[in-house]
Amino acid sequence: MATSEAGGERPWEYRGAWALAPMVRINTLPFRLLCAEHGADLLYSEELVDKSVAACRRSVSARGEAEYRHADGKLIFSTVPHERVAFQLGTASGPDALAAANVVVDDVCAVDVNMGCPVRFSTQGGMGSSLLTQPERVRDILTTLVRSLGGRRAVTCKIRLLEAPPPPPPPPLTRANRPVTPAAARQTTAATLDLTRMIASCGVDALAVHCRRVPDRPRHWAQWDALTRIRQTLPPSLPLLLNGDVFSLDDARRALDETGADGLMLARGALWNASLFGREERAARARAAARACVGGVLSRDRLVSPPPRRPAPPPPAPARLPRCAGGSARQPSNPRPEAPPATRPAASRPPSEPHRPPRPSGTSPSQSPSPTTSETQSTTLPAQPHRTAPPPPPPPPLTAADRRPPTTDRRPPSGP
Repeated sequence: MATSEAGGERPWEYRGAWALAPMVRINTLPFRLLCAEHGADLLYSEELVDKSVAACRRSVSARGEAEYRHADGKLIFSTVPHERVAFQLGTASGPDALAAANVVVDDVCAVDVNMGCPVRFSTQGGMGSSLLTQPERVRDILTTLVRSLGGRRAVTCKIRLLEAPPPPPPPPLTRANRPVTPAAARQTTAATLDLTRMIASCGVDALAVHCRRVPDRPRHWAQWDALTRIRQTLPPSLPLLLNGDVFSLDDARRALDETGADGLMLARGALWNASLFGREERAARARAAARACVGGVLSRDRLVSPPPRRPAPPPPAPARLPRCAGGSARQPSNPRPEAPPATRPAASRPPSEPHRPPRPSGTSPSQSPSPTTSETQSTTLPAQPHRTAPPPPPPPPLTAADRRPPTTDRRPPSGP
């Protein structure tokens, strides 16, 4: 396996590796370093066009980063010393691919040829997934890179599953002639197997397969069963990486067990959760912490027991009922909880309601002014227990001085 000083002391190995899959406008240097911090073994750059890379000039920034810029200052690619990065190249020609690879070969660990991107900007130039149907051009690109870079840097490629060729027109249906539905699937797998055999004969160091066809989109399931047949067809000496629908540790274990792949490529799963590269060690610690947390509270660095619960307050004592003259407690006919007095604050009084002065002391309720209709409707007094009011005192007896004849003349008295 090819090694490189740019990748540090660790050997550049594809078996058992969890790699960051190439993603356009995402796999820049900050995101690659974030994934490396979380444990990614291999870091792929975004797809860069060969002619654009060949026109770049290398410079070192004040922070020690190797930067590749155009003459107008536009940054195309950047890396740091000892980064385990694979440079993915978008190309349609062997000489152009070699010219671009020679520009960045001293700062990368591997050169990968993109043969699976279905985006128009890549396919309109004969790059990306358009190479899947041009096996001779694929052979020319890979053999040129392997012959020139072999032994110094690893040369790999990333493909998709091929589509089935258009079927011939069906014969007229009869009772003995029934259509066979799985034929298209068998043709798709057979075409993909032929392409992978040709790629393996070029001497590449590894092969990555995105388990979707060209017209498929992320909403379509990845076809892991096709990778199983590819693994059974290719020689065991060629590492095979799986890409597609790996979003959790359970998905990763299931993909490796079912397909026999040698490594994984994480794209959207790493974009949503970069700590997924932590793998089994972090998963084991997380499961242990979850089991220990069943009776406690998880703190930052240790598990602590929860604080003791406060005892519930005792229920309130029942209210004492008034007693009758005989000394026995009388139960109200309609017991209700005690309500607050029916006094409204001055701020809640409607503006149309006139202000009513307080009743002077010494006056009876019968002498107080009667409330208006609006007050009677808006104020509702709480129900009170039935009580008997004492009888009013008898009026004093009338005397002769109290008896006066009625006055018939109601005109005002005249002046002097």
